[in-house]
Amino acid sequence: MTNAYSQSTFSSERLEQAAIQYLQKQFSANAVPLFLLKFPDIHFKNSNIKAKFDYIENIRSSIQKLDILFFEDNELIRKIEIPFKIRIQKEVVVARRDIPPNSVLKEDDLITVSRDIDDFNQIMDEIYQAVGKLSNRRLSKGEVIRKNDLDLPKTIKRGQSVNIEVISGSVKIYSTGVSLQDGSIGEIIRIRRENDNNKSTIEATIVGENLVQLILR
Repeated sequence: MTNAYSQSTFSSERLEQAAIQYLQKQFSANAVPLFLLKFPDIHFKNSNIKAKFDYIENIRSSIQKLDILFFEDNELIRKIEIPFKIRIQKEVVVARRDIPPNSVLKEDDLITVSRDIDDFNQIMDEIYQAVGKLSNRRLSKGEVIRKNDLDLPKTIKRGQSVNIEVISGSVKIYSTGVSLQDGSIGEIIRIRRENDNNKSTIEATIVGENLVQLILR
């Protein structure tokens, strides 16, 4: 958050220019903010009004939000939200060749190039971020690879035998079971325990290639 200026009238042109300078400090000097709403002219009766900007990144969308906050004697009296995108030139990961869906990406499948980007929280700028991931659609040669184009490879497949680690305080108990679902590390899947007479089903977290974990609270 930063001060813009203090007065009673805030013209749309000066607000927009101050917003550009603020956002370039948050991103980089060559970032170009693309505002999706027109800045209004703002008028107040009193002359001691201060304007400040506030921005918190929305990692779920390419559309971001800039808050313009107006204060009188440190009391918030008005707030305006301006949606925007950021266009910025940077090194990004692209496909070196056509990549079919459901392919595990290897280092020689990828290169980095400089591109103008406006969906900055979806792109990757280092090849290692994509290596080992699974393409969930066809990726064309030269196409920028985004995070939502990739999935984690399935560590455990349905019907696979797995080891089960049950943790209760400082006690660990191991057994075996059969996975009833596909899953990746960090995901919770259903397991049928093999050493129970009634073949009970539990839900456990995948923590390794052949290992799931159940923590008893």
